[in-house]
Amino acid sequence: MIEKKSTKGTTMFCFSSKGRCTPRLFLVSYLFYVGIVTSSVIVTNIIMHNGEYSARLFYLVPIICFCVVLLPINRVTISRLHDTGLSGWWSLISFIPLVGSLTLFYLLMRPSEKKDNKWGKYVYSAN
Repeated sequence: MIEKKSTKGTTMFCFSSKGRCTPRLFLVSYLFYVGIVTSSVIVTNIIMHNGEYSARLFYLVPIICFCVVLLPINRVTISRLHDTGLSGWWSLISFIPLVGSLTLFYLLMRPSEKKDNKWGKYVYSAN
């Protein structure tokens, strides 16, 4: 299946409040956001262990980075749930320890609905 562009303003990292998110876009977006937070943690640890900065305030950089990335990650997750035909409220299941995270992972990896649904048009082409 070849991915085609959506007709209704889908932005690269699904910042829009409506719409669907393809599996490929979800994975790329999620890895990008996780990479930002991970790299901020690594850089902070390298700088702190070299002794160049002794201020503990510098440890706030990864926390701030995580807070900035939290909204886009949730937006991509909700868009992906919309693509599978589920409500975005299902993302709250991740707050249940272990079982919730595994259930959400399963829901996110489900195949997309192969028809238009109430969150947007079908974004694939069989050509």
